[in-house]
Amino acid sequence: MEFLCTIIDQTIVWIGEQGTVPVTFASEDHIPVQTDCRPYLEFGYHSAGDEAELRVGEAEAVSRPGCLSVLNAHFGNSGRPQGRWSYWCLSLDTALSAPFPSLATKPLLATVQLDNHRRIVQRYEAVERQYRARTGLHELRLKCEVLLFLAEVRESIAGGAGLAPPLTHGCEAAVAYLHERFRSADVTLAHVAAAAGLSAPHLCRLFRNQLEISPMKYLHRLRMDHARDLLRRTSQNVSQVAYAVGYRDPLHFSRTFRAYTGLSPRQFRQQ
Repeated sequence: MEFLCTIIDQTIVWIGEQGTVPVTFASEDHIPVQTDCRPYLEFGYHSAGDEAELRVGEAEAVSRPGCLSVLNAHFGNSGRPQGRWSYWCLSLDTALSAPFPSLATKPLLATVQLDNHRRIVQRYEAVERQYRARTGLHELRLKCEVLLFLAEVRESIAGGAGLAPPLTHGCEAAVAYLHERFRSADVTLAHVAAAAGLSAPHLCRLFRNQLEISPMKYLHRLRMDHARDLLRRTSQNVSQVAYAVGYRDPLHFSRTFRAYTGLSPRQFRQQ
C-alpha cells in the first residue's frame, strides 16, 4: 500500500511540474492487451470480466475485477484474461522525464483491490473524454482530469474521502456473516438475510446497489478466493480444500473451481 501511495504521490508532483501531461493512451479495452517496450508509466483498472494474468518483463500478477495495477512498459507488458474482460488504461510517456529514477531500470508491477468501482471508472471516462477533445483549453483540462484521477486512486488506496459511502448496517452485517460462515456448507440466502435482519429480496437489492453483486455470488467468490489461497499456501489435498471452503462434494468443488479460474485445482497448484 505504502509503495503504491509513494508512486502516485511522485507522479502527482511530476505532472504538476509538466507544462502539458504526456498522455499517450486513455481508453477501455475488451481484448488481451500488450505494450511493446516503450517509456510508459501506466495505470490499469480491471473493471469487469474474468481473471487475468498481468506481466511486465519477468514480473507477474493475477488481476480480477476491482484490481488497479501500476506498471511500466520499458520491458514490455501484457494483460491476458482467461475469457472476457474490461480493462481501462491510462498511459503516460516518460521519455523526456520520469516521476522517479527506477522507472526505467527495472520492471514495475504493483496491484491493489479497490472498492469504489463507480468513481474509479467515472474518472477514467473523464480522462478519456478530455484526451479525445482537441478544442479550447484542452491541455489544461486534461491535466486537471489526470490529477483528479490520481487523487481518487490515492484516496481509495489510503482509505480517504474518495471512497464510496460505507455499507448500510444491514449490508455490513450480511458481509460480516458471510466472512464468518463461508466455510459452512449450510449457508443459504435465508440465513444471510436473517443475520442482517432483512428480507431476502431487500438484501439482494442492497448488495446489487452497494456491491454490484448478489449475496450468494459474494459467498461464491469468498469460497473460491480462499480455495486459491489454500492451494497456494498449504499442502492440503483437493478434498480437504473443498471441505475447508464449504463444499461437501469435492467433485462439485473441482468443477466449480475450474469454471471460476479456468483451471482444475491441481493445475492451479502446479502453476
